Amino acid sequence: MTQLSANFGLAELSCNDRDATTVPQHLIPNARRVATKVAQPIRDRWAAPLIVVSGYRTIAWNLRVGGAQSSTHLTVDGWDVRPVYLRDVPRLHDLILSMHAHDELPDLGGLGKYPAWVHIDTRQAADGHLRRWNGGGLGSEPG
Repeated sequence: MTQLSANFGLAELSCNDRDATTVPQHLIPNARRVATKVAQPIRDRWAAPLIVVSGYRTIAWNLRVGGAQSSTHLTVDGWDVRPVYLRDVPRLHDLILSMHAHDELPDLGGLGKYPAWVHIDTRQAADGHLRRWNGGGLGSEPG
């Protein structure tokens, strides 16, 4: 398995479709950037495993799950992650916000809070602000 960082491997990012479609070769640099610049620093501070709920999505799978037309999952610039215990999702979200506020995650561009996971991505807003939202579940991510 190709390791992207100390705690994240490429296989974890395969699409959740029936074929478990792997990340295309040309998108691996995006996956590595999220892993090294965002996910791993969060994991290090969290000091416990983080589970990748959704990494790469094919266009077809993204349509099926109701993802945004320009979802960062299509380019592996965005991941959905969760702690081992779902009750800790709000605490993980707050930790990420704190890290961002202390300039510890300069590559973090988007942060979505969902009932069962946290979305992190590296898509930067034109004016540099952290894009934030609360989602209800699959299909509730912003475009």
